[in-house]
Amino acid sequence: MDCIVFDNPGLWQLWTYCLMTADHEPFRAMFRGEEREFKAGSFFTGRLALADALRAKPSTIWGRLQKLQELEMLTLESDNKRTAVTICKWAEYQYRADGSSTAAPTSSRQPSDTTQEHRNREPYKNKETETCSAKKADVPYSGWFEKLWAEYPRRKGVRNGKAAAWDECQRLEAEGTEPAEMVRAAKYYAEACTRANEYPKDACRFFRGPNGPWREYASGESSDKQYAPGEWNPQLGIFQPEFKGVRMEPPGEEGR
Repeated sequence: MDCIVFDNPGLWQLWTYCLMTADHEPFRAMFRGEEREFKAGSFFTGRLALADALRAKPSTIWGRLQKLQELEMLTLESDNKRTAVTICKWAEYQYRADGSSTAAPTSSRQPSDTTQEHRNREPYKNKETETCSAKKADVPYSGWFEKLWAEYPRRKGVRNGKAAAWDECQRLEAEGTEPAEMVRAAKYYAEACTRANEYPKDACRFFRGPNGPWREYASGESSDKQYAPGEWNPQLGIFQPEFKGVRMEPPGEEGR
């Protein structure tokens, strides 16, 4: 492998995560108080969101991001809420319609017959991504799912993957999950994304499995619930920070 981060498992994990998360099309979004256009290969995230996804400390994740920036593999722009990540030379990591890579050949490239055989193969297809983006015609959705879909947060102003999300919710219902729990999870997840200004997950991934991300938001607890420092706060999508110098009364102790 010619990739400099291949020998560092932490950097490699973060790098591949960025490649899989980045948008394949240019998009416009509000950033630093103005509407801007971002190139293909960009996405928004934050230290806490990355740390949760990759199961690492936020400080560790941030250090690795800066290392990737030093290696000129990506660029970072941050405001007080989130970070815009842009993959450098994004087009070189993509495949053409004929299955050939747009990247330049390495000095140790394979023989021409092997390379030609590779080009004649079908392009790699991520079945999980295809499942989430697939559209099915005339799917009879139930009333409770229509309510859930109306609550689920939008991605860049739209909601995609409705049929795939319906499949996951049907599986959960068949396994004994109450539809009301899933509706509550969609509602509270939307509120959490709005508060933290985070980019929401695909709905099919959010509702995947009985212990998927939706479980954290299914309790329907009110947003004014007090969480102890270090306790997971599903409303914000982060672990509750410790506010030094501010006394937080435990539930039921007010007025003592």
